[in-house]
Amino acid sequence: MANLTIAIDDPLLREARIKAVQQGTSVNEVCRQAIERFVRGDDAQRVLRAARAQRLLQIAASAQNPGPAPAWPGRDALYGEALRERFDTSVLVYAFDPNDAPKQRVALDLIRAHVEDGDFTISTQVLQEFCAVV
Repeated sequence: MANLTIAIDDPLLREARIKAVQQGTSVNEVCRQAIERFVRGDDAQRVLRAARAQRLLQIAASAQNPGPAPAWPGRDALYGEALRERFDTSVLVYAFDPNDAPKQRVALDLIRAHVEDGDFTISTQVLQEFCAVV
């Protein structure tokens, strides 16, 4: 692997180091990822997003149909259900965002764990927001 020397203002480098530590990475890794994105361009990101979207579709297709929907549980039950853990739009967006590797890893691990436990639920609103963003 080759080494690269760049000139950068001291205050900017100091801020970059702090932010990198907060995100669980290094300035070196941030630079490497930026150069990789520069070289590979948007096509690689589109291919990666398409592959992940395809994987989500495979997961959805493999889910077993539980049969007819249950009877209306009532308002109180729905409020209780809303308080349970659900996936926010940001979790799905981070899962498809290669620009923030630490958050992407957390999002993918969270999704994977819920899929494996069989309690992976996403609201229609979250899916609509995700499609608008991605």
